[in-house]
Amino acid sequence: PLVYNVSFVSYLDSTPCIISSNSFSSFWEINCTAPNITDGRYHDVSLSGLFENYSAIYMTTISNGLYYRDVSPPVFAGTNQSSVTEGQSNTLLANISDNVNISSAWVQVSYPQGSVQTLQMVWNPVTGLFSYTLDSLALGDYDVVFYANDTSGNIRNTSAWFESYIYAN
Repeated sequence: PLVYNVSFVSYLDSTPCIISSNSFSSFWEINCTAPNITDGRYHDVSLSGLFENYSAIYMTTISNGLYYRDVSPPVFAGTNQSSVTEGQSNTLLANISDNVNISSAWVQVSYPQGSVQTLQMVWNPVTGLFSYTLDSLALGDYDVVFYANDTSGNIRNTSAWFESYIYAN
């Protein structure tokens, strides 16, 4: 086996993975510092070795050889919670995306009289939005906290409010 005068270069996809150490026992052990690349997906692993005495290069790639676990929480692109007149319904909407997949979305509503309710939002594949409709709203201010959980357990929330008011001419 080639043991001396060998150097290595490694990549995750096309991003260099800087080699921190390498050693040979009965096989080569090569360690590199993982670069900051997209999480929640597989990456190709490439390694090239150069035998410096003859300028001989060998390169190999393992497709989808490494999985970066998903550590990124969902992202709220926007929410809509319009104010309405007393007694009307209000559909709360959330535009949520994730680098892997969203598992669930819910909203916590604080009512004017002080009660709090947690409500599961529904995904609409046609609009690409999560929604929940509150019916027959009493007069007052409503605080809402939207939550999203991805399939890896990462959670993010965002706060908003709306009011139910009396229409005056």
